[in-house]
This record gives sequence, C-alpha cells and structure tokens, in this order.
Amino acid sequence: MVSVQEALNILDDDSIFKEWKSQSPDSYLCHCLKMLDDEDAWHVGYCNKDSTITTFIVSSSAVEKQDAEEAFKHPDSTILPLIEQDIAITGSQAMDLAEDFSKKEYPRDPISKSLVVLQALEIGQVYNITFITIAMSTINIKVSSKTGEILEHKKTSLMDFRMDDKDIP
Repeated sequence: MVSVQEALNILDDDSIFKEWKSQSPDSYLCHCLKMLDDEDAWHVGYCNKDSTITTFIVSSSAVEKQDAEEAFKHPDSTILPLIEQDIAITGSQAMDLAEDFSKKEYPRDPISKSLVVLQALEIGQVYNITFITIAMSTINIKVSSKTGEILEHKKTSLMDFRMDDKDIP
C-alpha cells in the first residue's frame, strides 16, 4: 500500500501536477482520502481560491487529475490546510490504531468497509476514519496524525441518517 507521504512525493514529481500547481499557486493541500477497497490509490485534494477542490488520484503507477468540484462542507466552515510536517504516522498505522480501538470499544460491531481521510479539523490534523459495520452502523474514529492519539470516537446507526422531507419524491 502506498503511504500518504509516498503519494505526496509521487504527486510532487508528476508533470501534470507541476503544471497545474504553477497555474494555481494559491491552492493548498487540504485532504488525502483512501477507500480501503482500493489498496493503492490516494485521492489528494487541493483547495482552490474559489473554494472548489481539485483532486488528484495518486497510485504507485499513475497520477490522474480530476476536474475541480464544489467542496463538500458546511457553508459556515473553512477548509483548513494540511501541514505535511504534522504527518508523523502513516495511514496504515492510524488504521491499525483505530481497528484496535474499535475492537476494544465496540466489540460487537465487526467491520465491513473502511474509509480514511487525512484532514485538518478544529480538533487538529487527523486521520478521520469511518468504519461501516455488518450491523449497519458507522464507527468514526479521529486519530491525530502527529501523535497517534485517539481524539474522538462515535458510533451511529445508519438508520439515524434520515432523508429530509424535501428529499422524498
């Protein structure tokens, strides 16, 4: 599995990224996302001046630039930049810590799927890890990218995610 640091190094060396970055000097690194079904690729996001996100899919063998898209965020929130120097643990280490924590804290909830997002939040720069369980709940665990400390955790039933009335046809 490619680590976050390896993905960032691959991206920094890529000609498509270099060209884009020279045309987008104000854009900053804001997230690195990995679906754990895809063992190799990281989705590396850069926040642009207009609050859109340009994403690069980075694997050991290729870099693919996606079109800029509107950021998925609360209207009043700010997208904080990632600080590369504060990435002291790898995504794999964060996943191991979160899985161990989940087994101890939520032993009756076997994990089915996983998603990890490295991002800067109000509580600090974290690996924001979401597990979907066989029992149709989510377990969210935020692991400090600097220390490996579990900063927050929460379990939510997927049945609690309701559609708004306006979403019902």
